[in-house]
Amino acid sequence: MFIYNKKTVFLKKILFFSLICIQFGCQTKVSLDNFNIDVWKNDKFGCKNLRLVEVKSLIAQKEKIKGLGQNQIIQLLGKPDFQELYARNQRFYIYFYQKNETCDQPNNVIKTAPIQNQKTIKLRFSALDMVTEVLVDN
Repeated sequence: MFIYNKKTVFLKKILFFSLICIQFGCQTKVSLDNFNIDVWKNDKFGCKNLRLVEVKSLIAQKEKIKGLGQNQIIQLLGKPDFQELYARNQRFYIYFYQKNETCDQPNNVIKTAPIQNQKTIKLRFSALDMVTEVLVDN
């Protein structure tokens, strides 16, 4: 039989709040050198060709991106232009970095076929929600 006393309740509360702090406090804010986040985020689908300038810096620092989670990537690069889901809970975030035929579509409607011949950066996420690969399609 377990007896609740003030000390036990207090220790449970401390443990609970400690776990919450560890969960949300351990994510470090990631920044890339010589990379303008605002320019990248404001050039959705690469339609303005502003991402062309930033992509060189991004590619040079792709090792910094590996190991980041989806929320950290969204903070860093914004929402992906497109997502692909694969088996075993793998996911790709796809960012266009040059004007493409999607820009001419109403509301930037994306079909799966045109992506294959476009200039994109693809981030592969593992089932553990971490970037494992950064692919650049030229």
